[in-house]
Amino acid sequence: LNLRNLLLFLNVRSRMLQDMDVHSLRERRFGTYHHKYTQRDLILYALAVGCTTKEDLQFLYEAHEAAAPLPNSMGLSLMPAADQASVPPEHAIVVSAGRGGGDSGIRRPPLGRLVAVTPFPTWGIVAAHPALMGVPLEQYIPGFDKNKALHGEQWMQLLAPIPASGELVSRPQLVDVQDKGKGKGVVAVVRTTTSDALSGRVIAINEFTVFALGAGGFGGSWPPAHRPPGAVSDATPPNRPPDFQAQTTTSIDQAALYRVASGDWNPLHIDARAAKAAGLPCPILHGLCNLGIAARLVAHQVAGGDASCIRSIKARFASPCFPGETLHVQIWRAKDVPASALTGSLQLQRFVFEVFVEREGQGRVVVVKNAAVELARGGWQCEQGCKGQGEAATNWVSRL
Repeated sequence: LNLRNLLLFLNVRSRMLQDMDVHSLRERRFGTYHHKYTQRDLILYALAVGCTTKEDLQFLYEAHEAAAPLPNSMGLSLMPAADQASVPPEHAIVVSAGRGGGDSGIRRPPLGRLVAVTPFPTWGIVAAHPALMGVPLEQYIPGFDKNKALHGEQWMQLLAPIPASGELVSRPQLVDVQDKGKGKGVVAVVRTTTSDALSGRVIAINEFTVFALGAGGFGGSWPPAHRPPGAVSDATPPNRPPDFQAQTTTSIDQAALYRVASGDWNPLHIDARAAKAAGLPCPILHGLCNLGIAARLVAHQVAGGDASCIRSIKARFASPCFPGETLHVQIWRAKDVPASALTGSLQLQRFVFEVFVEREGQGRVVVVKNAAVELARGGWQCEQGCKGQGEAATNWVSRL
C-alpha cells in the first residue's frame, strides 16, 4: 500500500511539472495593487530611514527651499492649489501673500509657486512591496511555508520622479523559480512594475528575491529569465580599502517607527515573543529599513547629501540587524553604467557598498552585501536625459 501511494504521488508530481508551462506562468497577471499616499506618508518614511531636518530637509519639509518655516503669524497663508497634475489639489500647497501683503522679512518661495516634499527614492520599494501578496507562491513551490520565507535580495530602478502624493499602481509578475535541492530551499523572483495611476507613466521597476527555507527537491527550476542587467550585476567590493566610509547608530525604536511608515506589520520586528519563537534574541530591524538608511549614508558621502539623484539600488540581506546597533557603511567607486535599454542615453555613476555591525563575541557581522547604487548627477532636472530614459524604459517594459 505504501509503495502504491508513493507511485501515485510520483505520478501526480510528474504531471504537475509537465503541465507547468514556464512561459505562460511568466506571462500570467496576478492583478494589481493600488497604493494611495500623501506627503505625510513620504515624510514619515524619510524619518524612519534616518533623515534629519539638519541634513535632509527636502525629504521632510514641503517648502524646503525656504530658509525657515512659514508661520501664519507672519502674514503668510497656505492654501490648496488645483493646477499641478502630479500633486492632487487636496495635498498641494501654494505660498501666497497674507493679510496686508507686507514683507515679513522671512525668505519664502515665490508667490503662487507650488511646493512639495521630495520623495526619498527607496520609498519606490515600499509602494510596491504589498503587491507580493498577490502572487500565490505556494501554488508553484511545493512545500512553501510563508513563515519560513525570507526577503533575500532587492533591486529597484526608478524611471521617473515619484509624485509627491497620489496613487501608484503595481503589477506583480513571477519571473524566476530556482530549486536548490531537497531541503536546501527555493529562490523565487517577483518583479513589480509601478505606474502613476493618473498619467499611466511607469515610475519604477522592482525585483524582490524570496528565499523559501525548507522547500526544494521537486525539480522545478525554470530556464534563465530575461532580467535587467542591474538586477543581476555583480556588486562584490574590490580588494582594496573603501573610498568612503560612514556610520550611524539606529534608534532602539527604529523598527517600531519603520513598520508604521512602511506598512510592514510583521510582529517579528516589534514583538519579543515572536522573535524568540523564530529563534532570535529580540525583534530585528527590517532589511528594507537597513537599505534605506544605507542609501542615505551613501548619498551623503558621494552625492553631497542629495539622495534624490539615486536611480537604482540593489542589495542582498546577509544577516539580521537589531534596533540600536550602529551601522557601518563602506563604499567603493565602480565603473560608470553605460547606456542601456532602461537608462536610454543617460549614463549613471555606480558605487558598490557593504553594511556591517560590530557585536561582542562575534566581531564584524555583514548585514547587507553585494550592494550597489547608481546615481544621475543633476537630479530629474535633466529633461533630455530623463526623456531618453523614459522612452527607453517604456520600450523595455512593453517587452516584459
